[in-house]
Amino acid sequence: MKKLVPILIIVLVSITLIAVAAFSLYHFMLKDDSGSNGNEIAIEEPAQLTAEERKELTVEVNEIITNLSNLDYIVKLNLDLIVENEKVKEELGFLTSTVKSIIVKALADTAPDAISGSQGQDAFNARMMNEINAILQEGKLKEVQITDIIITQQ
Repeated sequence: MKKLVPILIIVLVSITLIAVAAFSLYHFMLKDDSGSNGNEIAIEEPAQLTAEERKELTVEVNEIITNLSNLDYIVKLNLDLIVENEKVKEELGFLTSTVKSIIVKALADTAPDAISGSQGQDAFNARMMNEINAILQEGKLKEVQITDIIITQQ
């Protein structure tokens, strides 16, 4: 019995330490991860602009018509790109074909279900903002908005 007590105490202390370490690690990982799934999407809250400022800082991308990843589906898409300042708007004017190419490639990788609904459109907007911001040098986009979308099956 005297030999069993120290062994029992060591086992209980070990189990307690392992439980505390597991809880601490889980709590640390949960806080650090913030619920992300590995696909980091940068979504910023846009500063409130007046209607006039918003109109001046908006670049329209009209009439993109292409197939989705399922070739049986066609999408027609119009976007508004809201930029930080006039320099970015001017830069986007020079990069129109590059921006359209980025959008067409993204749509070609997108399934019809992935862009349907508000969550799918929000994810697509975030993807476009990240990919277009990567090519900009004078500033960045503040917001991407889908102004018109039609998805149809051939």
